Amino acid sequence: MSLSVCIPDLIEQGKIPKSKAREAQRMYEELLARYDHQMGDDAAKAMATQKTVEAMERAFLQKKRQALLQVAAQDRLMTNARERYAGGQYKDGPLRGDAMLANLVRDERAPYANVEYRWRNVKQTALATMYDLLAKHRANIIGQVREKSDLTDVLRELFGTDTGNLNARELAEGWRGAAEYLRRRFNAAGGAIGKLEDWGLPHSHDPMRVGSVSKDQWISEVGPALERSRMIDNDTGLPMNDKRLTEVLGEVYDTIVSDGWNKKSPGAGGQSSMGNRRAEHRFLHFKSADDWMAYNDRFGTATPLDAMMGHVEYMSRDIAMMEILGPNPAATVRWMKDSIAKDVSTIGKLVDRMGLRASEVSIDRVYNEITGQNNIPVNRRIALVGSTIRNWQSSTKLGSAVIASFSDAATQALTRHYNGLSATSTLTDMLKTLNPFDPADREFARRASIIGDEFTGKVIAGGRAHMDELFGGQLAGGSKFDRGLERANEMSRRLADGVLTASGLNAWTVAGREAMYREFAGTITDFAGKAFDELPAPFANFLRRYGIDADGWEGIRSAERVSHKGMEWIDPSAIGNERLRDRLMEGILTEMDFAVPTGGLAQKAMIGKFARGDLFGEIIRTGFQFKMFPITVMSMHAQRLMARANLTRRASYGAAFLGATTIMGAVSFATSEMLKGKDPQSALDWDFWYRAMLKGGGLGLYGDVLQNGTSEYGQSFADITAGPAYSTGDNIAALGKAVWKGKGQGKALANLLKRDVPGSSLWYLRLAYERLLVDTVGEWADPEYKDSYKRIAKRAEQEGSGLWWAPGASAPERGPEINALLMEPPPESAQ
Repeated sequence: MSLSVCIPDLIEQGKIPKSKAREAQRMYEELLARYDHQMGDDAAKAMATQKTVEAMERAFLQKKRQALLQVAAQDRLMTNARERYAGGQYKDGPLRGDAMLANLVRDERAPYANVEYRWRNVKQTALATMYDLLAKHRANIIGQVREKSDLTDVLRELFGTDTGNLNARELAEGWRGAAEYLRRRFNAAGGAIGKLEDWGLPHSHDPMRVGSVSKDQWISEVGPALERSRMIDNDTGLPMNDKRLTEVLGEVYDTIVSDGWNKKSPGAGGQSSMGNRRAEHRFLHFKSADDWMAYNDRFGTATPLDAMMGHVEYMSRDIAMMEILGPNPAATVRWMKDSIAKDVSTIGKLVDRMGLRASEVSIDRVYNEITGQNNIPVNRRIALVGSTIRNWQSSTKLGSAVIASFSDAATQALTRHYNGLSATSTLTDMLKTLNPFDPADREFARRASIIGDEFTGKVIAGGRAHMDELFGGQLAGGSKFDRGLERANEMSRRLADGVLTASGLNAWTVAGREAMYREFAGTITDFAGKAFDELPAPFANFLRRYGIDADGWEGIRSAERVSHKGMEWIDPSAIGNERLRDRLMEGILTEMDFAVPTGGLAQKAMIGKFARGDLFGEIIRTGFQFKMFPITVMSMHAQRLMARANLTRRASYGAAFLGATTIMGAVSFATSEMLKGKDPQSALDWDFWYRAMLKGGGLGLYGDVLQNGTSEYGQSFADITAGPAYSTGDNIAALGKAVWKGKGQGKALANLLKRDVPGSSLWYLRLAYERLLVDTVGEWADPEYKDSYKRIAKRAEQEGSGLWWAPGASAPERGPEINALLMEPPPESAQ
């Protein structure tokens, strides 16, 4: 009996819902039309029926598998929150919001995996697979992709063309390996992406560009460029006929233009299973690399390398959410909040019920940060303006931020000691990693999944400073004003990236992370001869904090070793047991963020509640610029301090943190003083150590303000609190006012040149720039400008230091008096 006869009976019996029946009928009719040309009527009906039933069975089994994975994930999350959080000390009370939130982001009291670091781990693993491709084609200091011609050859190799370029072929294999790793892991978590040979690249569709043409025009333009034999109907497993292809392309168009709203119902409870998505990301198969590039130029948003990075980023995120939260993460998040609400409402006390809303808001805010919802602009133009302003501030203000980041050596030493690693070699390890003549240690870490964001087109150091994702996109079809905003945003982004790279902050940040990884690998190798109960307590505690027990340690220490610098090492990233590798690598990545303070999703979510593209939201985001680094340092280490077992241990950790950061703050303070043309203050003066404490504690500019009333850039506490953009506006207004009055224009112009010109704050150029250009322009614009020289000299004298390059001088008379650090301070300074 053919399926066309069976379907009405199955509907009537309630065995098939009408929606599924319609899909089955469509599939059956399409297959029947195809087989009718190949065989007799009865045989065609039988074959069409068989294939349709098989497809329905596959869909049923996939849905059942996803349901089982969903239940297993929720059961695991409940066990984590009730029994494992904080050693189970809250298991007899109502569910805690922070215990559930710890499944999304790191919590010192949670020994279980979270979405944040699973995302980082999966992403880093994929990037390490394609490391050679990234190393060869990463962006240069002005944001341009290196060796574009070779990258085009890589693209052609991906589409099956033999370019004769062996290097390009090997790099293409690296990308294929990364894409296959992500596909396999996505499917294991509940997805259903089929393997395709010679699959080229994913597609970056710009909704505005696609939407600027009609559906029919888009289909007519894209259709001829597609490889029809590879356009497979997932239901039937066969190439699509003309009618079906037109239908599906129309659906793709609607999905792109509506940002997926064509597949949602207003008021419906959340999204469909994430495991059913991402396959469409691979749907369009172009005939050649040229066709891919032509489509990308017409309707895309990215270069081939950007498309690869975007695919890795989003697939890694989806994999992390599915592995931790199940195939339908949105449903699990609702379940988490409902479970907390039920517990609090039925067995909780008044204080628990009062905190319920705060728990729900925290979970929503972090989840929206994970999904990117917090970064969807309310108004694209306002968002571009706000992003451009923040990028500009980064390019003008962060050129000397690497000096303030010397405290990384302190937080790394503290974190090493806390985890049972050697702390005495911290600084030398970081410097060795920076050595341009010996790249071996850098290569070891990078091939082992420690890939710095300078390889992916995002600057991690910028995120450390102000936690603002660089906002991009294209306003295709918009006005000249819109396109001007886009160009300005891109220019400002490249300026910010270039300054952060030129300052050395990127290299210093990455070196710290790579040194930390190498020390972990070395320590694991050194301890491999010890049983779990023989390990030093701090290192054993590190393993326990990330859910690794004695059996896990046995798996780690018995792992195959790799050769590095003539020695055999246990490389954590090469452990064969994926689950064990994940937990160890996620633990290492977490400790890296303590060692080199880098804000995570929790810190980003703090400002995520202020909408991007909303005028008030952009003002708040701009006001928070440069404040997130001290917040990150304090919040991370404060949580670790409070997680200590008793008051004595908390005091010990706090004292160690304060002592280590103050010592490196002293180095930072003395260096910054010399870079401003001053001799360093005497280290025998208590004032020196007070300022070193402020400088080393992550306060940065605020440390200067608390001591002097202004920062080294002359900004007051009010200026910095309002944000650097406020200071820029104030400087521009001051110059306009001075020109209008015909008085003080030299000082106003000098202030603007010193504080608001991209690259002017670069630590190795700033002093010469100020003396040779700014002072000259100031004197030219205003004869009274020279009066400021006396005030600068008097202030330096009051602080107990001299000037080795005085303002107004075309060259220094001498070098900085480093011995001043050990000299007795003058009486005025001591008082």
